[in-house]
Amino acid sequence: MASKFLLLGNLVGLWVLWKLAEAIYNAFFHPLCKFPGPFEARLSRWWLLRQEMQGFSHQVLEELHERHGKVVRIAPNELSINAVDANAVIYGQGTKFCKTPYFYRAFETEASNLFTMTERKAHLKDKKLMSNAFSRASILNFEEVMASKVQTLMVRLGQYVEANKPLPLMNAFRCLTLDTITEFCYGEPMGALYVENFDTPLFESFDLATKAIIFFQHFPFLRQLTRWAQRYNLPGTLKGFKGMDEAAVAGVRSIKARRKSGVEARTLFHGMFLSAEENGVNLSDDHLVSEAILMNFAGTDTTAATLAFGLHNIIRRPELYHKLQDELLRMQKANAGARLTYMQLEGNELLSACLKEALRVTCPVSGRLPRTVPADGWNYQGHYIPAGSVVASSPYFECYDKEVFPDPKEYRPERWLVEDTTELQKHFHPFSRGARSCIGQNLSVVEQRLAFAYFVLNFSPKSVVDPNPVFKQFNTLISQSDLNVFVNLNGP
Repeated sequence: MASKFLLLGNLVGLWVLWKLAEAIYNAFFHPLCKFPGPFEARLSRWWLLRQEMQGFSHQVLEELHERHGKVVRIAPNELSINAVDANAVIYGQGTKFCKTPYFYRAFETEASNLFTMTERKAHLKDKKLMSNAFSRASILNFEEVMASKVQTLMVRLGQYVEANKPLPLMNAFRCLTLDTITEFCYGEPMGALYVENFDTPLFESFDLATKAIIFFQHFPFLRQLTRWAQRYNLPGTLKGFKGMDEAAVAGVRSIKARRKSGVEARTLFHGMFLSAEENGVNLSDDHLVSEAILMNFAGTDTTAATLAFGLHNIIRRPELYHKLQDELLRMQKANAGARLTYMQLEGNELLSACLKEALRVTCPVSGRLPRTVPADGWNYQGHYIPAGSVVASSPYFECYDKEVFPDPKEYRPERWLVEDTTELQKHFHPFSRGARSCIGQNLSVVEQRLAFAYFVLNFSPKSVVDPNPVFKQFNTLISQSDLNVFVNLNGP
């Protein structure tokens, strides 16, 4: 027995020595040791994990860049980059920097999806299956469905006003975007717009899973354990992932049943099936479910957050709100009272400015987006960054650049109403950029414009319940507030 304890003690001692030697190497001899950053971040990834779990890592990194410059070391093998020229190289069209596996595979279930694929050819092959559905022309063909859902939401919000209740903007718009994306994907909505108090259980699943993914990024074996537990329906299955998986499975079953019964529908997944058949691509159930989880989540929260925070901000500026409202009312009158279409609304410069500023201030994806330095390494600002190193930036850095956007935390659409917005646009990439930019941005942009405009036409501002809402960033934004507002219902 004593020999066993001695052996165990020796093993523990060796492990401690190994970790100590690793920490010393990382701090003083690692190829990235010349870059500034927190000393603790040089030793291990624990510093980064702690910042991310607190939900404000994007702000912490911003402060580090203000102190140390464009390049900051945030983990033994990872650099944070805050520079437009560097971002163009890392994320731009034709980049050689690939997505870093440890970060993106944490989002996967049993199979990869368009967001998590790290290999270029696989990503291009998958993207071709759905590119047509997300084209501007296809999205405009889907506009009537979106407009109908927006109108349903306006009716429900009107009921809140008549009952003298505050409007819960965050969950209300989550319900809108969830029903929109599920009908777009599968041909029928989830029905979230009709749920009492806009309280859909799937939203809790989204929030729980988003936080858990951070752990999986730092401890990949935990993700594999949860997949195994989920596969066999064991108690270890995390509630968030189970809820998201069940919703995705239901959506895939729905579209398969429609195809089997001969019902044709212009949906994302129907188009994927047709494209796969034409190109001899096999779509496994695991792959379809993985794509469905991605679409349900990505198509819901980012657009909803932009709308909710954007409207919350403009309600706090009643003079601006009424100015936009007057312009939209004149447009509606000139349109003989008919529904204003996206193409008509697209021409309103003030509405465009309000939406751009909503996207900038909200910056719904503020987390870092890691990429791996290619095989030939990278020379940046006189420093050689070796192959295999991880570099990452965030749209947040550009959207909150004080030199480009003075008082960046202020919602100020007027900044977009100048003659030359070239410099602003140069720093404005809320959907990322290049081949890996958000495939759903056309859908999001149309939905935002319709929903924002219809809300302003239907309601007039009174007050906001919480003028300074708090939101945290766990890969994507999670609001700590319902964003409740009081409004008046406009007459017919």
